[in-house]
Amino acid sequence: MIATKSAKNINVLTRAKADNCLDQRIHSYKNRQSLDLNEWVFREVKAPSRGTVLELCAGTGAQTSYLAKQVGSAGRVIAVDASEEALTKTLARCTGIGGEVIPLCGELDDLADLLKQARIKTNGIDLCFCSYGLYYAQNVEKLIDVIREYLAPGGELAVVGPYGRNNHELFELLTASGVKVPEYVIYTSRDFMTLTFLPLIAEKFPRTIARMAVNTVSWPNPQEVLTYWRNTTFFEADREAVVTSHLDDHFRTNDDFVNRKHIMSVSTFMS
Repeated sequence: MIATKSAKNINVLTRAKADNCLDQRIHSYKNRQSLDLNEWVFREVKAPSRGTVLELCAGTGAQTSYLAKQVGSAGRVIAVDASEEALTKTLARCTGIGGEVIPLCGELDDLADLLKQARIKTNGIDLCFCSYGLYYAQNVEKLIDVIREYLAPGGELAVVGPYGRNNHELFELLTASGVKVPEYVIYTSRDFMTLTFLPLIAEKFPRTIARMAVNTVSWPNPQEVLTYWRNTTFFEADREAVVTSHLDDHFRTNDDFVNRKHIMSVSTFMS
């Protein structure tokens, strides 16, 4: 199943790409999680020293800084994002820590034009990296074909995203409170990696490695759960009172609210 473009989906995408919402989501589970996502990802994903990295959906630079350190002062990271504000934060975060960071503002579906305008050479990218964002492309297969065109021989495409029972506990609470989690959200947060991405790369790349992990987030009070939800793509203001009531009921008999984020990291390589 591939979710189609609609007015509701566009609204979801708008909130997903808002850098202030992204920062608030990250802050809401900082120090509340069992896994440091970046440490887990970059334990295996390695950009070569002096290499050239293409990062898609760079956001506010949480992963860009790791990539810039890996390539070193002689390398470069081409950071693509749809938000100019997010890229400004990325540049500030990465100043003086490693390789040159080149910001490119635009949509994933315009990647070919963006790279041509920036005069990036085909077959010149050592690593293309995307964390929690590849599903925002309207045409994922075309995007992967563009990435393949720009990857160097032996180059790597590394994609991180949610899958399976991701956010099960939170979705269960919201559904019980009458929140209608959009099908597009369910698709991107549970099905995209296994139903769309993996089948596509199986056809286009000779070697693939996949790793899975569970990141357990424990919120100690209702307010922290609500803060996270308010900054998601599936927040419904008119259901907030009901959700708050259900959370109050939960915390009467529990010390925390536990939500499990299921993560997949896939690396696939050019021959």
